[in-house]
Amino acid sequence: MIIIDSPSLIETFIDKPLTPSDWFDVTQKKIDEFAKSTGDFQWIHVDIEKAKKEMPEGKTIAHGYFMVSLLPVL
Repeated sequence: MIIIDSPSLIETFIDKPLTPSDWFDVTQKKIDEFAKSTGDFQWIHVDIEKAKKEMPEGKTIAHGYFMVSLLPVL
């Protein structure tokens, strides 16, 4: 992860390639914690049993905003 200590250093990164970040596992526990913090308990995110029956892949999916919230660490 790139850490920029001051706004004046931003220009040093213009036209520089970004390096890949480390892998980040999105686990059901992290999805559940995100659901608790946002109040978004849609079954597609938190109901494992229902997802097994009704989701195309048979599992829950992460919240879109959860994925967006990870951008600073990726």
